[in-house]
Amino acid sequence: MRVSIILIGLGLALGVSTSVWAVDPRVKCVADKVKEAGNYSACRFKAESKAIKKGEAPDYSKCDSKYSAKWQKAESKAAGACPTNGDEAAIQAQVQQFVDDLVAALEPPAPCVGVGGACWFLGASEESCDTVCADAGLAYDPATETYAGSGGTLLQCHAVLDALGQTSPPLGDFGDADCTLIGAPGLGCTLDNFSDLRGRCTSPATTSSAGFAGFERACACQ
Repeated sequence: MRVSIILIGLGLALGVSTSVWAVDPRVKCVADKVKEAGNYSACRFKAESKAIKKGEAPDYSKCDSKYSAKWQKAESKAAGACPTNGDEAAIQAQVQQFVDDLVAALEPPAPCVGVGGACWFLGASEESCDTVCADAGLAYDPATETYAGSGGTLLQCHAVLDALGQTSPPLGDFGDADCTLIGAPGLGCTLDNFSDLRGRCTSPATTSSAGFAGFERACACQ
């Protein structure tokens, strides 16, 4: 305490403002943002860990709200001195992608479901079967087309989706006009997230590379 008083007194005696010891607002803003990006990352990892243990979807709501409030506070306190402004969403997206990639690298692929002599997976919205199979460390199996897709039958498509735990009401078959109209040609056997119904695009022929937002494909991999 005595040393601090002496230093402040010396500064005043020399005509030097004590504010020279304050952190530059530009530097402080960057430091605060780096800290909050780290906190946000840690919060999402914690949510992921909790969800994995419970076998449920992670809840990021508290992470997101806290991150947003802290980020805006950092920019507000800097009063325009931050080297970058309005980058809350951009940095948030980068952190989210980092966490998602690391968790995906650590999580083993889900086991496949055997139907009709093939190994089946249910892709995420917009995923192609090429991506689904690659993520599982496997290659595309033509049974996707010949068993449950355009070269198979609707009943076999439903059997695959049943085995994958998708037991929503069946929607039926779609031909070229319908599948192309909704922008989903080549999907084959699929679950429509928009209507929570399952159906099959029979034309154009099922492909390994097709994918469309809102549709989860039944993919055979080998």
